[in-house]
Amino acid sequence: MPGGASGEVMLLRRREINASYLRWPVRLRLASL
Repeated sequence: MPGGASGEVMLLRRREINASYLRWPVRLRLASL
């Protein structure tokens, strides 16, 4: 099922992107402190 595999990869990438967006504000706050 190549289609399903590609879908799983997209979900993993989305999770990584969401995690990066959540981490950036924390880094900015730590830098401001």
